[in-house]
Amino acid sequence: MIAEHKEKFDSSILDCYLDVYLSQIEKSKENGTESEVNEDNLISTIRDIYMAGTETTATTLRWLMLYMMEYPQVQSRIQEELDAVVGRNRMPRMSDKPNLVYTRATILEVQRIQSLGPIGFPHRSSQNTFIGDFEIPAGTIVVPNVWAIDHDPDVWLDPGRFDPDRFINKDGEVFREEEIIPFGIGHRACVGESLAKIELLLIFSYLLHQFTFKKADEMTTLNFKGVVGAAYSPQYFEIVAVKRE
Repeated sequence: MIAEHKEKFDSSILDCYLDVYLSQIEKSKENGTESEVNEDNLISTIRDIYMAGTETTATTLRWLMLYMMEYPQVQSRIQEELDAVVGRNRMPRMSDKPNLVYTRATILEVQRIQSLGPIGFPHRSSQNTFIGDFEIPAGTIVVPNVWAIDHDPDVWLDPGRFDPDRFINKDGEVFREEEIIPFGIGHRACVGESLAKIELLLIFSYLLHQFTFKKADEMTTLNFKGVVGAAYSPQYFEIVAVKRE
């Protein structure tokens, strides 16, 4: 892809991320300055876009579809909410978000119960730090156990149970969102967090607005044990999408 863009590159026509990046490389060469904006890092950033920006969202959506098949009552409740908030004459949009309470709660619960990144990305402590009586010296590599956080019985009542209502308070509002950390936390959290949240809500809403998802065979027992890879992914499954009226 990079080679093809370099052959056709025209600094006056910047149509995509690759073009813009290549233009910055050219500017650095013209100025005779060393820069981290180079071809090696271009390869790395494109890899990040696919792995962190595409694979993670797609995998979360696959988990959501799996849970919709297993819990048709949850799927029906989401569709009832979509029909009441959005109606049948248009598609969901981000302005609907405040009113899509149960839909958002379901996304959060799937992110919790099937921790997409069960072991978070490593970070390095910048200074001597204490957590309780435990000392973490400066320069220590720290790897968060996200799975343990998402399944801590001191935090979540019956953490092995799938229950979107755990994210809805008595006033009918989504809460506890900050306790789900699939994107990490702090200054080094995922830079694509806001985009991913928009993608998940809109795509998931679109799908359930238009289709009802069922097992290919009602006798099939679905498997919720994931596979560890670039993300914690569901195993292969078949699904039937029935167009809604």
